[in-house]
Amino acid sequence: AGGATAACQRGDTQMCLEISSLIGWNRPGGYAEYVPVPENCLLPVPDDIEDSLAPLLLDVIGTSGHAVRFVSRIVPPQDAGPVLVTGAGPVGLGVVLALKSMGYDDIRVADPNKVRLGIAQSFGAKAHPVGDASQRFALIVECSGAHAARNLGIEIVLPRGALVLIGENAAPWTIEEGKVFRRKDFYMIRTFYFPIGDFVPNLHLLRRYKDEYRVLVDGEFGLSSLPENFARFARGESIKPVLALD
Repeated sequence: AGGATAACQRGDTQMCLEISSLIGWNRPGGYAEYVPVPENCLLPVPDDIEDSLAPLLLDVIGTSGHAVRFVSRIVPPQDAGPVLVTGAGPVGLGVVLALKSMGYDDIRVADPNKVRLGIAQSFGAKAHPVGDASQRFALIVECSGAHAARNLGIEIVLPRGALVLIGENAAPWTIEEGKVFRRKDFYMIRTFYFPIGDFVPNLHLLRRYKDEYRVLVDGEFGLSSLPENFARFARGESIKPVLALD
């Protein structure tokens, strides 16, 4: 996964114009026993970051931190009011901490999974009803990838507000150009992963909230236990299990 960072994103201004070394995506080797790794796919992990937390620097911290930094230029903390995060998976929980670190002090989280919602609340967020359309927000960060959540975001984002799409979904998504979509100015933003220039700020973010990020690593296992742990993760029974090779 780290290969996507350096190879795909060479700087803060060029994002994935040329994808050359996404290992396991367009370059074979994601599940190989041995794989040659290009040097530009490696990110050095400082000695004070334990191995179990290092993978969080990619999607949990990198993807979420990049999204929040990007949208903070459009909807800064002082103009945001309450912020809605839809989806409290690994990235959504990372977004909560990234928002918190950048001065957003009223964070609402919607997720049907009570355990994940409880973790978000322990990070300082407030629970928000799933599917609720009674309140509108200047900033919505959609982390679930669910089409219903994306459509709801379009409906309830305030004029001149921003809907940030982080969650992924391979199924086709059709936007219905109804009155709500046509009759307001708003930003709809897609962000992907993070530029290599974010790596140092991401390290600072991990160090600042190390205890909170440790909560997300809820299991370490060997290769023989990979299938069952992957199944648990797919069912939403774990947050960020880590494959720990001998």
